[in-house]
Amino acid sequence: MLKDKGSTSVMLLSTSSSKTQETNLVYSQVKKELESRKKPGQTVDLTEYCVDSSADFDTEEFVRDMFESLPDVIVCMDEIVTECVCQALVDYNQVGNVKVIGYYYSNVTLNAIDKGIISSAIALDMEEIGRYSVNA
Repeated sequence: MLKDKGSTSVMLLSTSSSKTQETNLVYSQVKKELESRKKPGQTVDLTEYCVDSSADFDTEEFVRDMFESLPDVIVCMDEIVTECVCQALVDYNQVGNVKVIGYYYSNVTLNAIDKGIISSAIALDMEEIGRYSVNA
């Protein structure tokens, strides 16, 4: 996902309702992984945005505005954000111009992966995380 040379911009999107410990953990792991994979001469610009989703269509408006200057990679931390980004990619004819990692395994997300609109999806298994926590 990183560009061979230069800077790669990565944007992590969450909503106020999805901003939890899990998203903080994913953010720190994404940052750690990107830092470990970059080569000399490569830089990674990782930004995190919390989309205000308190009113109807706030998420859609934010995603639409984001398409004025797209990052290289978008990581969605909410099912609604994932669906909005997928729809905006199609609406603005940007499929393939940005790598998208969606969230959750809904039918919309799985169809978007099948169609090549998004690259992959993150799905947290809370039961497994709980087992690991107890074992630790």
